[in-house]
Amino acid sequence: MPTRKLLWLLIALTFSMSDAACGGGRPVPPAPNSPPPESPATPRATHTPTSRPLPDLTITDVKIEPAPTVRADGLQLLIRGLTYTFRVEVKNIGAGPVRGAVLVGAPYGCGRGLAPNDLFAGNDLAPGQSHLSDAFSVTIPTDFGGKCTFTFTVDPNHVHEESDKSPKSNVRELSFVVP
Repeated sequence: MPTRKLLWLLIALTFSMSDAACGGGRPVPPAPNSPPPESPATPRATHTPTSRPLPDLTITDVKIEPAPTVRADGLQLLIRGLTYTFRVEVKNIGAGPVRGAVLVGAPYGCGRGLAPNDLFAGNDLAPGQSHLSDAFSVTIPTDFGGKCTFTFTVDPNHVHEESDKSPKSNVRELSFVVP
C-alpha cells in the first residue's frame, strides 16, 4: 500500500509542477528586456523607399536628307526613285539618367507593308542630353504612288524605366505623299 500512496503522490506532484510551468491558467509575465506586445491600436512602422529620379526619353526631331518637298498646303512629298536618309534626335527630358543603349524602332511602309528597322541612338543620356541616331536610308519605289508612313518609337522594347511611357512622349509618326 505505501507504494500506491507514493505513486499517487508522485502523480499529483507531476501535475502540480506541469501546471506551474504552464502558468497555471494565469498570464505569464514577459521576459525581462522584451519589447511590449503590439496592440491593434499600435501603429506599425513602415519603411517607404525613396524613389529615384527617372529619365524620360522623347523624340525631339527627325532629320531627313534631302528635305521632302512641301506644298503650299503643308503636305510633304517624297519623290519616286529618290533615296532619303533619316536620323532621329532623342532627348532625355526626365530628371534621372539613362544607363545603357538607347534604341529607336523605325518601321516604315510605302504601300508594301511595314519594313522593320531599329536604330542605335547612343549610350547613357544624362538629363537634358540629346543623341542623334544612326542613319537609315529608303529609296522610294518608282512604281509606287500613295502614302508613306514612318513611325519612330524611342525605347520600343521598354528597356528603360521612364517617368512617362505614353505614346505622346515616345512616338513620332510622319506621313508623306508620293505623287
